Amino acid sequence: MIIFNSPPEAPGMDHLLQQLLNPVNLFEKLGSFEAATQRARRLGYRVYEFDCQAYRSEDDILKAVAQAFGGQSAPSVSGTTDPEQYWRSFQAPPPPQYGAENAALIAFRDFDSFYRRAPNCAQGLLNVLAMRHYWDLKAGYRLLVCIHVREPAFRLELGPALSLEVKV
Repeated sequence: MIIFNSPPEAPGMDHLLQQLLNPVNLFEKLGSFEAATQRARRLGYRVYEFDCQAYRSEDDILKAVAQAFGGQSAPSVSGTTDPEQYWRSFQAPPPPQYGAENAALIAFRDFDSFYRRAPNCAQGLLNVLAMRHYWDLKAGYRLLVCIHVREPAFRLELGPALSLEVKV
C-alpha cells in the first residue's frame, strides 16, 4: 500500500476533512483533535470516539472497536504474538456504520496510553484501520482515523507501511 504524506485532493470537500484524508492523522493538541471530531459530526460523519485511558486492557479497546465495526465481538488478544495477524484473522473487518455522507471518523483520545500498554497491538490496529481507509476510499466511502497523543515524542512515519514510533 502506498501512503502519501500530503493529503489527496478532493474537490468540493471541506478543507479540514480534506486534510484528514491521510490513513491516520495524529493530533498532539487536544483542542485540534476535538475540533476535527466536532466538524466531522456537523458534516454528517458518523463519529466513533474511544478514550484509550478509560479501557483497562487492550482486549477492552479491541472489543469496543470491533463493536463499531458491525457489532462483532472480538476474541481475546491475550497470548497473541502478532496483533496485526490477529486483526487480519477477521478477514477484512466490515466497514463501520456510516453517516449521511457515507463517511465515518474513528477517533482515539490518549492513544499513547494504549500504545505504551500494548505497542504491537496498537500498531496492528492502526495498520488494519489504514487498510480499511484505503479500501473504503476505493468503494466510495470515507473512513477517517484520528489519534490524539499527549506525549510529543510520538509521531507517525508514513511510507510503504504505517508505523508509529517514538522520536529519539
